[in-house]
Amino acid sequence: MWLNEGVAQAMEPRSLGSDGPRLAQLFQQEHEIPLNALEGSFASFSGSGAALAYDESLATVEYIRNTYGMSDVVRLLERLGQGESPESALRSTVHSDYRQLQSEVGAFLARQYGN
Repeated sequence: MWLNEGVAQAMEPRSLGSDGPRLAQLFQQEHEIPLNALEGSFASFSGSGAALAYDESLATVEYIRNTYGMSDVVRLLERLGQGESPESALRSTVHSDYRQLQSEVGAFLARQYGN
């Protein structure tokens, strides 16, 4: 779900804008939602939890696109379409597992938003 929602927002195009510093701070404090918890529907989250889930999804797609290129975002979607799990698709495309990717996204947010 996080990849689909992140891609959809990036294509709108939407950016984190004023939400970026808040998200960077949450990652720095390790209060982000783990990516594996974002694989399913966001409907189970509260209003603020759902907003955070969408922001994290967008930030993760922005990081992958800015670091590896849109072609790797497309490859991730293709691998998911072929039945791979999201984390397996990540490992084979950007060579990161969820924990490493979350750390990289946190560093990306700190660079982008100064936290």
